[in-house]
Amino acid sequence: MLNTTVTSLNLGWNELGEGGAQAIAEALRVNHTLQTLYLWDKSEGEGAKSAVRQFWGNRGGTLDLY
Repeated sequence: MLNTTVTSLNLGWNELGEGGAQAIAEALRVNHTLQTLYLWDKSEGEGAKSAVRQFWGNRGGTLDLY
């Protein structure tokens, strides 16, 4: 099922880890509805955060990774 309604998602402090952040990155490849994403956690590695940034692309909106 493809998201067509959620435009903002706050996953801060959920300890997604490397695998969770990588799954978010994969979902962003097909989801273009999301315009705001917050991932505030130290458990995501830089590799996964880089993948999220890559798939976020130039869609605009807000992407906060801490």
